[in-house]
Amino acid sequence: MKKLALMVFAGLMLAGFAVGQDAVEWMRVESPSGDLSFAVPASGNIVFNDDEGYRIWHQEPGVWLSVMAWRNMDGKTMIKRQMSTKAGTDAKYFEVGDFIVRQYKAPDAVTKLDYQYLTLASSKGYYSISARVTKDTHQIYASFLNSIRLRDVPLFVGQPLPVESRTVRMNDLQTDDFVLQALKQPDPKDLELEPDPGMPATPAAPVKVEYSRDLIILRKPRTAYTPSARANRVSGNIALRVTFRADGQIGRVVLVKSLDKSLDREAFNAARRIKFLPAEVDGKPVDVDRVIEYGFSIY
Repeated sequence: MKKLALMVFAGLMLAGFAVGQDAVEWMRVESPSGDLSFAVPASGNIVFNDDEGYRIWHQEPGVWLSVMAWRNMDGKTMIKRQMSTKAGTDAKYFEVGDFIVRQYKAPDAVTKLDYQYLTLASSKGYYSISARVTKDTHQIYASFLNSIRLRDVPLFVGQPLPVESRTVRMNDLQTDDFVLQALKQPDPKDLELEPDPGMPATPAAPVKVEYSRDLIILRKPRTAYTPSARANRVSGNIALRVTFRADGQIGRVVLVKSLDKSLDREAFNAARRIKFLPAEVDGKPVDVDRVIEYGFSIY
């Protein structure tokens, strides 16, 4: 069954928070089926529309809000599988109309950002929403979450609510040319999976970088079980530290957490084919290292 992925990423920063969120124009975005809608800033978005679906990113320092909507997927089966395997044991599950909702909230001690992750599964789709914000941007964070509607039913009840100027359909969005160019980047040919060199006895304190645009992963190829791993019923996660270069190419790939040699290789082959928009500092692309995980579970 061919699936249609609809991914919308949104974020918000004001040119000075003193002017308040009322200075920002918001628009409501609806999924083609109409079972999910939410409000995002109306300008400054990065748009991606291909055979898999539609994606929008809008991020600024201090705020990253995102919505991913996978169409033509049996969402309820997916989320019930998560519930049965106790994936994310700190998550809370509840129902809103036709939807089963999985909610997980946690502060991040390193970045000082608050995180919230939501998985929404209906008879028509499978959606995921994430938000990470700094303390001084919680009004924007709340406005975004309070704007979410499931079949016109608010997911959360609260204030503030953004003032929306118009409504758009995801299928009316057009892809930006520079996104298409990033997707055409060739896969590295001579790259090898490197072993983890190990951590120093006294790790250096993390360097805080103010990105004018954080790394945006456009396409993350999936992995598959190898026959040997399936025969041995191997399950778990593999972690890779990947260098996303300023020129849009994948750089070093270091094995941080191993699971099975054949699955390690499968994860590496997927990671080297990732397509992305590089992070930027002051509007200029820079190299960044990020840990990418791949999960393998036998149901």
